[in-house]
Amino acid sequence: MITKQQITGLILAGGQGSRMGGVDKGWVNYQGAPLIQHAISALAPQVTELCISANRELARYQQLGYIVVEDIIKDFAGPLAGIHAGLAQASTDWVATIPVDSPHISQDLVAKLVACQQQTEAEVIFASDGEFPQPVFLLLQKSLLASLATQLNSGDGKIMRWVKQQKHAECVFTDKRLFENKNSPDDLKV
Repeated sequence: MITKQQITGLILAGGQGSRMGGVDKGWVNYQGAPLIQHAISALAPQVTELCISANRELARYQQLGYIVVEDIIKDFAGPLAGIHAGLAQASTDWVATIPVDSPHISQDLVAKLVACQQQTEAEVIFASDGEFPQPVFLLLQKSLLASLATQLNSGDGKIMRWVKQQKHAECVFTDKRLFENKNSPDDLKV
């Protein structure tokens, strides 16, 4: 059984925020708090250590008191590059990832991903809403770091393409609100 002590939480906050007007989405306010605070509040209780993948405003993220990592693969190579940086930093055998722009993370997200892993013995478990994969919601083994680096160095940053090359499993969540993301100013009104 994978325990909380074996899991690092990784918040993916390294994007360009192009649909948000180029601002760092982690610092955009939603319901009275920055999106990064929503992510921390949801994920921190579910893991033993927390890491933030960011490519801008690093000092500001560091003030939150958590490990902050920059992409090793530069030029905003996408969320797979953030996952790569987080895996490289993690001190645990497992890493659970979430995006910074999904403020409705459930308090049992990691437990459900772990339960799916226990049933399948997969190396990487991705969340889905039963209809579509949600590939930035993952539980994956740190031992996949080399495979991930190979994928990125080939120029392919597609998460699901990489996931499907590993021993993987799908974990279905019925509450689609979990995956709602705040990508644009209009999304913040909801």
